[in-house]
Amino acid sequence: NDLSEFPRTAEEYATIMIDQLLMVFSGVEVFKKISFPVAGQEGYRTVLRMKGDDSKTIVVYAFTIENTGYSLLYIGADERYPKDRVLIDVMAASLRVRYLPS
Repeated sequence: NDLSEFPRTAEEYATIMIDQLLMVFSGVEVFKKISFPVAGQEGYRTVLRMKGDDSKTIVVYAFTIENTGYSLLYIGADERYPKDRVLIDVMAASLRVRYLPS
């Protein structure tokens, strides 16, 4: 996401991404938000829970580089998340972004 018109910190960008998910999905609540390095940058991991007949765990990893916001999204069954968490945390932490300043 281009943030050049309205620059945001990683934390502000993570909040924007969560707000967008809360508008799209019904019955979702924020479970936990923590500081988490993503792609070698300061970032945030936010875990949300979707309740109802088809309960799911949603995880958003969000970070910024200069005036660009990046996010990774995981959606999985509640019972899968504990098994998948280590793998997706490693993926998010080890991601590399080739950033070419304008």
